[in-house]
Amino acid sequence: MNGKTHKIYKPQVTAEAYEKHAFHPLRIESITEQLRQICYSGYTNILEIGVGRGFLKHVFRLFPQISHTTIDIAEDLSPDYVGSVINMPFEDNQFDVVVCGQVLEHLPFTEFLPALKEIRRVARHKAILSLPDKRRHFGFAVCLARFGWFRFEWNPNKKAHRTEGIRI
Repeated sequence: MNGKTHKIYKPQVTAEAYEKHAFHPLRIESITEQLRQICYSGYTNILEIGVGRGFLKHVFRLFPQISHTTIDIAEDLSPDYVGSVINMPFEDNQFDVVVCGQVLEHLPFTEFLPALKEIRRVARHKAILSLPDKRRHFGFAVCLARFGWFRFEWNPNKKAHRTEGIRI
């Protein structure tokens, strides 16, 4: 643990709230991309922050060579550790890969950077972050057997978007 003290957060939704959108196509696409990134990394010691419906836990049970640990502030989701992304009870560089999907948007803005620093602290090689994207956009994808997936997205918003990196 890094010794810092932070607010204790409470879950914003109950476990039942995950039932309504559990198989929404965008949620499944996000989870699929997280799995793809984990698989391509080749690492087997994984921390998942925010367990949601427990999909990754169920998948990783099929692969005994993968060590999968979970942490969430919601005890009713049955994580391995009950705790916050702001102050995790793990050693520095303890996990090869840290996966944090649809969690960071629930934090106050002032806690966003501390959360990223804490994720970086426990991640030895890679952090996979997923945040919802509420911009209006249109897209389609097609899979060609020999060539893989091709995706096209178009955002009709004419405003310029500025992206900045965050140093952690």
